[in-house]
Amino acid sequence: MDQWIKKHRIFSGFVAFILVFGLFVHFYLHAYLIRYVNHKLNESRDYKSHLDDIGIHLWRGAYSIERLNVLKRNGDATIPFFKADTIDISVQWKELFHRHIVAKVILRGPQINFISSDNKEIQQTKADAHWQDQIQSLIPFKLNYVRVFGGSIHWLDPQSDPPMDIYLRDLDVYAYNLTNSERLSSTLAATVTGKATVMRDGDLHFEATADPYEKMPTFKAKLVIEHLGLPQLNTFFKKYVAIEVHDGTFSLYSELAASKGDLKGYVKPLMDHLDTMNLKPEKKRASEVIKGTLVQILATLLTNNPKDRLGSRLEVTGRFDRPGVNKWAAFTSALYNAFIHALPASLEHTLNLKVPS
Repeated sequence: MDQWIKKHRIFSGFVAFILVFGLFVHFYLHAYLIRYVNHKLNESRDYKSHLDDIGIHLWRGAYSIERLNVLKRNGDATIPFFKADTIDISVQWKELFHRHIVAKVILRGPQINFISSDNKEIQQTKADAHWQDQIQSLIPFKLNYVRVFGGSIHWLDPQSDPPMDIYLRDLDVYAYNLTNSERLSSTLAATVTGKATVMRDGDLHFEATADPYEKMPTFKAKLVIEHLGLPQLNTFFKKYVAIEVHDGTFSLYSELAASKGDLKGYVKPLMDHLDTMNLKPEKKRASEVIKGTLVQILATLLTNNPKDRLGSRLEVTGRFDRPGVNKWAAFTSALYNAFIHALPASLEHTLNLKVPS
């Protein structure tokens, strides 16, 4: 009996030591990670960051950043460039069986806000490369898997009249095999698929396949937007083309491919049943009257009457970092749509590019 009690005390003491040691490690890691992550995120010259908390998940080799906000350092911008409810960074355990140590990242509620304004003090259109490097330094291993739930992207001008907010919401992205680690799987290609809602009713779908072994971008991708009500974009139309839209729908079909940095493809924007109207007189300037009138005349001339469709096909060529659009081909495509045959509201499936399969 005494021996049993002695063994029980030894076992209880061992368990208590493990618990105390685990708590010590947990709290030490918690404090260390908060300092480390805050330091890394605030090394950027252009953006400052704040997070509410760090979550430690030792049993699955993970930590999570809670309620992250990234704000522009200089100027008067008060809208975060980036924010997220949770960023979960962990080891992808199944890849250990393939003898690869890789990471997966799950983002919940991420939001990116681009501000395009005449006021340079509030403008924010891109993150500096240094800040992107700091984000990558938070991931302990090569990134192999990314999942996004409930994301949104906004294109804003809070000082336009009325304030502009063009957005997509409910962004759901699934990206896997980004390091080409699954050598035993049916594909060696990195794959990204996603969907979102544009404004209230536009459907967006995209997918891309890439070769992560190539140093220069090598990929093929397609994107489709359909059923987007044009009146929802009136803040954009008023700001850039000085018109209002009473009715109509917008669609966009695009396929792009790059081989070692050489880019080719097309973007095909279409507007069906477009019905425009003049800006209210009290909101017009002389330049807006001229611009709006010219836009309406061109829209009327270039609309295919049987289909009531306005559109063009923009050829994209050049290097990935310096893409170009053939303007003459875009104009002749608009003429073809208007006077010969309406452009089809569909993908063309004409691009061929070899990627791992």
